[in-house]
Amino acid sequence: MGAAQEASAGEHAGLSAESTASAAAEPHERVTVEATINGADVNLSVAPNTSLLTVLREGLDLTGTKLACGHGACGACTVQLDDDCVCSCLLPATSIQGRAVTTIEGLGDELHPIQKAFLAEDALQCGFCTPGFVVEAAAFCDGWRAEHGDVEPSDADVGRAMAGHLCRCGAYVAIARAIKGACAGRFDGPAGPAPRVDGLAKVTGRALYSGDMRPRGLLYGALARSPHPHALVTGFDFRAAGQIPGVVKVVALLEDGSRVRFAGQEVAAVAARDQASAERAARAIVVQYERLDAVLDMDAALAEGAPAVFAGSKAAVPVHKLAENDDSPKPRPTNAGEGIVFPARGWQGNARGPAGVFSAQGRKARKEVVAARTDTTGATLLEERRYEAAVQVHTALEPHTSTAWWDGDSLTVCMSTQAVSDMRDDLAHFFDLKTSQVTVKAEYVGGGFGAKCRLQMDTVAAVKLARECGKPVQVALTRAGEMVTGGLRPGARIDVAAVASSAAGTLKAVEIDAWNDSGVAVGTNTSLFWRLMYPGAAKSLRDFDVVSHAPPGEPFRGPGGPAAFFSLEGTVDELAGRLGMDPLALRRRWDPNPIRNQLYDRVEALPLWRDRGGGGGGGRYRRGVGLASATWFYFIQNNMQVQVSSSSSGFKVSCATQDMGNGAKTMLAQAVGAALGVPYSEIQVEVGDSNLPRGPVSSGSRTTASVAPVAADAARQVAADLCEVAIERWELSGGEVAPGGIKHEGGLLPWSEILPNAPEQTRLGKRGREPNGWYFPIAVGHILVGNLAPASVTVTEVEVDTRLGRITPLNVWAGIGVGRIYSPELATSQVQGGIVQGLSYALYEERLRDNMFGRVISSNLMNYRIAGLGDAPPIEVHFAADPLDGIAGGGVGLGELCTVGAAASIGNAVAHATGWRPTRIPIRPDRVLEGAGS
Repeated sequence: MGAAQEASAGEHAGLSAESTASAAAEPHERVTVEATINGADVNLSVAPNTSLLTVLREGLDLTGTKLACGHGACGACTVQLDDDCVCSCLLPATSIQGRAVTTIEGLGDELHPIQKAFLAEDALQCGFCTPGFVVEAAAFCDGWRAEHGDVEPSDADVGRAMAGHLCRCGAYVAIARAIKGACAGRFDGPAGPAPRVDGLAKVTGRALYSGDMRPRGLLYGALARSPHPHALVTGFDFRAAGQIPGVVKVVALLEDGSRVRFAGQEVAAVAARDQASAERAARAIVVQYERLDAVLDMDAALAEGAPAVFAGSKAAVPVHKLAENDDSPKPRPTNAGEGIVFPARGWQGNARGPAGVFSAQGRKARKEVVAARTDTTGATLLEERRYEAAVQVHTALEPHTSTAWWDGDSLTVCMSTQAVSDMRDDLAHFFDLKTSQVTVKAEYVGGGFGAKCRLQMDTVAAVKLARECGKPVQVALTRAGEMVTGGLRPGARIDVAAVASSAAGTLKAVEIDAWNDSGVAVGTNTSLFWRLMYPGAAKSLRDFDVVSHAPPGEPFRGPGGPAAFFSLEGTVDELAGRLGMDPLALRRRWDPNPIRNQLYDRVEALPLWRDRGGGGGGGRYRRGVGLASATWFYFIQNNMQVQVSSSSSGFKVSCATQDMGNGAKTMLAQAVGAALGVPYSEIQVEVGDSNLPRGPVSSGSRTTASVAPVAADAARQVAADLCEVAIERWELSGGEVAPGGIKHEGGLLPWSEILPNAPEQTRLGKRGREPNGWYFPIAVGHILVGNLAPASVTVTEVEVDTRLGRITPLNVWAGIGVGRIYSPELATSQVQGGIVQGLSYALYEERLRDNMFGRVISSNLMNYRIAGLGDAPPIEVHFAADPLDGIAGGGVGLGELCTVGAAASIGNAVAHATGWRPTRIPIRPDRVLEGAGS
């Protein structure tokens, strides 16, 4: 039975309304503050509880200082206050009276050695956290050198200095290397070449992200959220919210009668002249609800007689269409997968499945498992366990942010997205516009990892408010909001039964039942990775989506992969032990993949592996070395284009893709530069604008494989056009395109002479046919899946403290086989960051909700732990870099591949060290103590 309830957002702090450290609970008289900011004297009028960060960003337009967590846990807002570094999100602006503040913009007219080091060492990816790191590191470097001269600090020294800073991209290895190099004086001279074409903008704070946009008349938005996990909305009362000074408009995001399906779902939005007023008004919104019974976790959802989360048609829909009017005949879950929801047998209550399209001789596999359970001869070995993985939250440091404005019937949205072109299409569809009426911009994106691929309610709210107000409106999720609707990797429960022949040591059969905990979403595929590895065995592979009244899952860097390989590679190691075989030798026996076998050769020669010994042993501290093999897909998007043009100012490459730290800008410049024989630093790059030629979504490691060959093709076409012009204009004999210009009988006519005297040329690149072929014969959602699987092997050494349960990664070696590497520096950074994310997933990350109301209680970066600089071990990266035959461009993406096996290698290392098999992620200290404690 439902229960009527009226709730204002203020009754449920941190959940039903957005809230930041800058919010003012009540209006106050203003205070005059005199201070020096970046060397200039300023006179400020501020409310007593206004944060310094708010003054810097909203008052002084010093946007290099970032709002990320809002509670002093991430360091993105760091500034220097006199001789100290402080978190400006927590510091009241009144505290700077008579003091000097230095932001990233004020470090100096010349680059600081730290900035030059970050550039040269590629100590950044998306760049959102970079200003905070640079400001703190510059202060540390200056203080260190004043006391120690040019002595290089230790890793521990740097770790302590940067302990308050987080980089979700995981660029810690390069960050530490850069700081040590700057302290040692290695970057005192002129700045050298930078691997990343947009690095300078990021280390100086000049890179403008969606939340840094300040169009004239900008209003600030805030969201009100449901405090209930399951309820019908029966009415709104906006009167109190609308009377708060500074409020311009309050709008409902749901209609009366709509159903909310998780605590924290967005229900209304406010626009005001400042952020504090908007947040105060959001808390004052009153919503009437009829509360309904809810199922809050997977066990409750599977229980007999559990309330149905969805009824009727259950095909997946976009997140912004999740809330359906109660009269709708087709309420549907969202899609947590990588764009493809594979067919399943059907629904049984709240479980969708099984989806078993990747099985191979599934019936035979199940019979083999049944037989092995009753085998008394010892002819077969049965390895049977349950593996579990907690929900992991994306929590990119740049929150989901949208700044929207209308010009007549035309809409412009600056948003943090991984899908500029797709967002234009989705916005046009949602607001009943032509695509020509919509422009989406995202020149800089502060990380995404899969959570920013789809149209979300923060963008819908910004657009609706902008239309109602007639002014630009910016809506940004707070960190608490990010932890609820900013994206999550679904949890998993994987039941494994694997049968091997005792005598021959062959893998005979595998039975996998994977239960995926995706909240109000479906489409997670975990068992399919068992199909991609170790062929020849009969395999019954079944996935079930279990829906519950919880926030929806989103694709997260290698969707389904980390949990799958944690179970798969743990099973292989267990069978190796029972067969009396070396784990590497068993993988060689089962694995015909030629790329991975090249990597196995390298592993065999590694001292880290060669000297691992038997592991275990006594004592409190025990060391072990674990190995995990993995794979990912070769994706391309076939509906995109790249434009290359020439003019008197040089060459330019344009594509409506986006760079979220994956190096897309640099990769485009390098592909074009290589085709033309021009340094890539001289290539102009345009991305992040939907008016450019359609670009791919930055997801699934598809960007490089989709874009780079097409960019090179367009560049070659432009070069050929210029060659014809040059032959005619200069009357050349035997002219042909060569690196740097046109080669002819008289020598080389360089581009620098041709371009000022030739008409502009523009060409669109296109994809050719791929001899390698496709795994699926048709494109699904414009995605083609190549008939080739890239390969990785990860080796990790850990130390386990059996008294406290702590696991410390000591060394990692990552072997990656993806063919051609366009930029070794950026590729290395991507791999190291992926490994860091993988170890963070394995050891620390766990989204928690209360079991009564379904509210997220790990709602900030103090109680949701992610890896910091001090957690990152040395990570050596090896590329098996021979070009891949039959692949346009010779190489594929690696962003997912480097992540999916990391947790498995840690699990195997812990088992090697202790003799205890971890089966639950994260491998928390309490679980270590329970399983292997001394």
